[in-house]
Amino acid sequence: MTATRPTLRVLYIAAALLGGTSACRSSSSSPPTSSAPPPPVAPEISTALAASNTVRGADAAPTGDGGAGVGTPNLLQIVPAKVAVSSTVDNPRDFPEHVMDGRLDTAWNGKTGDLGAWIAFRVPADAHVDRVDLTVGYDRKTAKEDLFTENHRIQRVALSRNGQKLRDVTLDPDKRGWQSVPVDTDGGDFKLEVLATKAGTRAEWKEIVISELRVAGRPGKERRPPGEPLRISVGSLDAAIKGTLPTERVRAVSPGAAKAVNDLCAEYIKKSTPVWEEMQRDPGDGPNAEMRSDWKAPNCKSSPWSGTFTGDATWKNVAVVRTSLGVHDGQQLAVELARGWTLLDIVWADSGANLTGCPSVFEATSVPAIRVDHGALLVTVDGFAMTGVTPDPKDPNDDGMRGSLQRGAYACRDMGSAIECDFHNPQYQGALAIKVSPRKNGNFRDEPWAGASKFHVDADGKIAVDP
Repeated sequence: MTATRPTLRVLYIAAALLGGTSACRSSSSSPPTSSAPPPPVAPEISTALAASNTVRGADAAPTGDGGAGVGTPNLLQIVPAKVAVSSTVDNPRDFPEHVMDGRLDTAWNGKTGDLGAWIAFRVPADAHVDRVDLTVGYDRKTAKEDLFTENHRIQRVALSRNGQKLRDVTLDPDKRGWQSVPVDTDGGDFKLEVLATKAGTRAEWKEIVISELRVAGRPGKERRPPGEPLRISVGSLDAAIKGTLPTERVRAVSPGAAKAVNDLCAEYIKKSTPVWEEMQRDPGDGPNAEMRSDWKAPNCKSSPWSGTFTGDATWKNVAVVRTSLGVHDGQQLAVELARGWTLLDIVWADSGANLTGCPSVFEATSVPAIRVDHGALLVTVDGFAMTGVTPDPKDPNDDGMRGSLQRGAYACRDMGSAIECDFHNPQYQGALAIKVSPRKNGNFRDEPWAGASKFHVDADGKIAVDP
């Protein structure tokens, strides 16, 4: 994403005044070397569902000779399958679902340093798995670089079923296109573990990278319901469907002691007025000078929470604080504790609000529900997520951006000296529900929720999906 200096500065200052955060993850055509990524789980494999349900042999692969049998179904696309990867890289471009999107110019990247990575899949027991087809690396070559030779390539793998090892298989790390791991057994839980790799020419790139994976075989009676999204979880086949969910920690907030929610607005106006005055003195050059007339002066209004809410001894009440400054226009959740009102680090925008962001970053647009569960404040959020893909060269109107509406959740606890909130980020930890338009550039907000999960806070204060 590109932005001129004053606009970015306004966004960061506005976020700081709100107590929130604003960040834009770096994007690159090559894997980064972050050593501590959050676990991104892509929301839906819409491109994979649109791809062919049949493995067609050598003609199915743009490069390499494949080895797949003609007419063999890809089980992952037609049966109620589940897929998981061991880890994923920390960037907003290379998602786990890229391993099954039918394209060799995208790829799943494991976490930096996870050279013993694995991919697991589950297919119904009445299915028969003939083999697993995969690429041993990032099978993409551009005019400037060859991501196949620059990255690690897989040299040897181990295959297991239901926890029992089936075989070790040696692959050719110098061969592009499809290579096959023979299976020939009934369905179940399978894991393909990387045992050895061949290092690429870029020593700083230390990720397992696979462009494509498919499971060739014969289905039983079960079929995936039409329109049901196929998701990839991180760490376990069941990570996104039962038990506690992965979360990221939101900045802890020191509990305030404002007597009324309107006092929070007065404090915001006081802090933001000097910022506004500086913005007027230094509007910047070029387009930003013209934008100055559109910048909003500091404004803050509070309103009651419009939904249902039943508090307890800790969480007595909730309210909405709407703030504006420059290009910022958003809302923030205020909570009333026994000692007074405070603002949580939960910020969202109306669907038409002017909150700019970055491609592949989740932006909350509404809060449909708030409730207290096991002593924690459980806040449901819906938001827009945008992912960049390679534009269609035949379509001049295709900018490469793909959007969806996703559902996530916060779980906040009063720790006395601070309020701590964990966020189940739907962009990186897996959407609890998702809306995607079946039509290009369609209005996905009008579509029904797919894969909607009911969730709660368990006795340990963790966000969990209902069994």
